Amino acid sequence: EEAKPRVFFGDASGAICTKYAVLESEPFVELTVLRDPSVGELKVKFATIEGTAKAGLDFEAQEGVLHFTDGEHYKNVSIKIFDDEEVEEDEKFEVKLYEVEGCPLDLEGADKSMNALVTIIDDDEPGEVGFLEEHLQISVLESQGFVDVPVTRQNGSAGAIKIKYTTVDGSAIAGEDYVAMSDEIEFQRGHVTK
Repeated sequence: EEAKPRVFFGDASGAICTKYAVLESEPFVELTVLRDPSVGELKVKFATIEGTAKAGLDFEAQEGVLHFTDGEHYKNVSIKIFDDEEVEEDEKFEVKLYEVEGCPLDLEGADKSMNALVTIIDDDEPGEVGFLEEHLQISVLESQGFVDVPVTRQNGSAGAIKIKYTTVDGSAIAGEDYVAMSDEIEFQRGHVTK
């Protein structure tokens, strides 16, 4: 009986490679599908499967058939990635290979070589929130009634973020010298000072 060919996700050296990562700002991720041996014609189905990454929001859903001609060793699958400006966790989706009727494959170890996991790495920087050096010590007259303390976001301003703050006694005592406060500041996308 003629040996069935193996089809798997791999790299240029021919080794199995089932984990891919792509920056959210990249236009697409390219996966390589190899077959061994590369003799005769062969067809194999592929399809994307949602995970924490959602089709239509984070990547373009795809399914189709890869057609290997005689002597053709590999095919590439390109999947479009959608960029947004939201600060979020890295998200994942899968690409799976399936046997086509009439094109039997060697499916031993298929769960480890015919399923690829793609991680979309969020590259939107929310920035760092704090006080600028010139705002670390602010003097105010007692008669002024209130003081503004600027809070600044630096090194990125993507997405909306919320920051909690609270006052802490120093030489001034809450209730005697100032009104104690504990609240939250919200920075909208692009806002750098509150």
